[in-house]
Amino acid sequence: MYEDETYTYPSIHFWLHLVVKHLSLRDLFNLRAVCHESYIVVTEYFRYMSDLDLSIVSERNRLTWEHFHLLTNYNCSFRRINLSNICCLNEILFHEILARQTRLRSIDLSCAYKVTNETINCLATNCTLVERLILRYCHWLSDESFRLITDRLEHLVELDVTCCWNIEDQSVQMLFVKRGSTLKHVCLSKLYSLSDWSIRSIATYGNRLSYLDISHCWRVTDHSIEALCKIGQLQQISISNCSLITIVGRRHLIDSGIQILS
Repeated sequence: MYEDETYTYPSIHFWLHLVVKHLSLRDLFNLRAVCHESYIVVTEYFRYMSDLDLSIVSERNRLTWEHFHLLTNYNCSFRRINLSNICCLNEILFHEILARQTRLRSIDLSCAYKVTNETINCLATNCTLVERLILRYCHWLSDESFRLITDRLEHLVELDVTCCWNIEDQSVQMLFVKRGSTLKHVCLSKLYSLSDWSIRSIATYGNRLSYLDISHCWRVTDHSIEALCKIGQLQQISISNCSLITIVGRRHLIDSGIQILS
């Protein structure tokens, strides 16, 4: 009774599509070299993937610029990019990649020592929908590029410029004048120019701020901390190694229900 019935098995193309999203980068590049079908599927996957995370040490240590180029060359769909500690960037070609990422929402370039201000300028010019920008320990970031970030990235929600020493106090003030209505999570740790003037700007314009890190900002005093307590949304603050913030400033924060992080 089953003699006339036939069953068509799914193609290898079908099975590969199910598998690729679960593979590591190393396995993806190995699979790409297996056969023509796998080459097509992996190349297509690279073209349309929305997340690129190269922060994993085991993957990053094996990555070359050629690999990075294969991953990104035809992609216009990235929403999240994490290149923290990346060391294989060709900056000129990276600019071409960034110029296509008009949908980008999050990028992490922490400790990316091969990157320069030209990359930040390209990012701010082309990727204007970015909501999350992480530049921890990017000592090379200039005050001019930081101002461009402030001017162009209108949707910023999270910003981390820890240890970006070149940022001036006035530029932080301007950041909150222009973007205080969107910013919720901000790290300004080890910005040694940061003063009470900036903190007052944060208190005045940062009405959506829920987290603030100003640790190691030794110019900040109790006077501006009292103003910060008026931000209704502020839930957590880091003030470690702020030598001019005394028990008085801490008491203001505690009485306002703001958690002090160590």
